[in-house]
Amino acid sequence: MTMPQPVLFDEACARLPLFENLPADAPERLAAAGLGRGLLTATVRGRLRKAGFTDMGRMALATPAELTTVRKIGPIRLAAIRAHILAELAKMFPDARTFHAAETTAARRIDRLRSLPAERLPLSAAARTALGCACVGSLALALRGRRDCLKTNAVTAGELDEVVTAFVHALSHGRPRRALGTSPPEGEPTKDAAEALSARMLREREWEAAAPNILTDKA
Repeated sequence: MTMPQPVLFDEACARLPLFENLPADAPERLAAAGLGRGLLTATVRGRLRKAGFTDMGRMALATPAELTTVRKIGPIRLAAIRAHILAELAKMFPDARTFHAAETTAARRIDRLRSLPAERLPLSAAARTALGCACVGSLALALRGRRDCLKTNAVTAGELDEVVTAFVHALSHGRPRRALGTSPPEGEPTKDAAEALSARMLREREWEAAAPNILTDKA
């Protein structure tokens, strides 16, 4: 079975958080629940923790590109992680399942690119014309695949990288973001934080012992 070719929009979304426009307290409430109950396998959960993704709050704000650097995390498990976090959000916020559905999030992002003039892209006028976005805007280019664009000989791979970066900037409203899943914060945790972490880890170990794995490591 031939997989569809990713388009530039997909490349940009891979560098954007799994969830956007979350309520202010959502990351903290997700973090308090740890990795939740029944997420993937114990082995994969261990790899996520080792990579710094110690709770759902951190994963919700992470990008697909960051999460898929973890061994054994590919498109199927990425979708499982997103569905797992969305289910937890739906318990906290009544409209979360609709507002934060993957399809709804993608539709909002496409609307943002629809309003982005092609003239704001880091391309020459000739390249915009050759790529078919001079008169119809940035979205037409965003929905084209990288390989297809390169076949026109009107743009280089480096220029396409810059275009994707421009899409990311537009889709994130120009707000810089800190990479997640690196090293934990420096300094000793407070007594309350340490107790909360200990209780959360104990609860997760109990869940792992009691619940079956959703996906095997071979999935």
